[in-house]
Amino acid sequence: MKKSYIIIGVVVIVMLVAIGIYAVINSNSQSKKQLEENSTNIEGTTNTENSTKENNTENKDENIQNNQISNESEENNMYSTGKLLGSTNYLTSSGVNVTNSHMMKNIEWGAVAYLKQSNYGLGITDITINNNSSFYTGGGTGTSYKTNTGQSTSGNITGVYDMSGGAYENVMGNYVKTNGSSGLTVSGVPAEHIDIYSGTSVAASHLGDATGETAGWYGDYAGFVNSSNPWFIRGGYYNATYPGVFLFDKSTGGDNYNNSFRVVLSVTK
Repeated sequence: MKKSYIIIGVVVIVMLVAIGIYAVINSNSQSKKQLEENSTNIEGTTNTENSTKENNTENKDENIQNNQISNESEENNMYSTGKLLGSTNYLTSSGVNVTNSHMMKNIEWGAVAYLKQSNYGLGITDITINNNSSFYTGGGTGTSYKTNTGQSTSGNITGVYDMSGGAYENVMGNYVKTNGSSGLTVSGVPAEHIDIYSGTSVAASHLGDATGETAGWYGDYAGFVNSSNPWFIRGGYYNATYPGVFLFDKSTGGDNYNNSFRVVLSVTK
């Protein structure tokens, strides 16, 4: 029982840190021109989505291919930026020594999704879609997050927002170390920073990543990675047909205006 409480406590801490960091990153993503001048090199994405998500796998694959370009930068920049948050640019030297900063992994998204589904979150109540076309956290500017608490995993302002709708979210989940259009050499990424999948169906899911037994919950779209689209994306788009906290889909890893990401800062000591 004590172990369970410790695990829940760590997850909650990671969630709260991710909220703050993501809020900054998501807010900054509104101005790509400004970000290109920023030393963190967080690049905005470039193309608008051609259509809403289809319930047909073939059409879905085609939409993703059309929405992405192959300048090989997005996943690489996201991953590099995630590591920067653990530097002395943002933390004290003591903080750097006891933390690990990285782009959110697929299984870490799953941890938050399961927490939403538990008694500590919304439970069986489905999370509300963030339908804000400008990708603002909480569905709008200012204090919108206080009104739109249904978009929070806990149903109040202490939860994690934007787990359904808003922008698609890239996570570190990859098919057999395939680089795709990411610009990232996956074989060089430490094992603790990425989830590697050996198959192309939910049968290859990892326990806890919310892609296996949860596939299709609440009608959320389910599309597994493959050799052509080797990167997982989560949550869905603000006006997509099947967004949700349990949505998972696939991507080439190339630039896409519709995509964002989160940074996890975990305590290691």
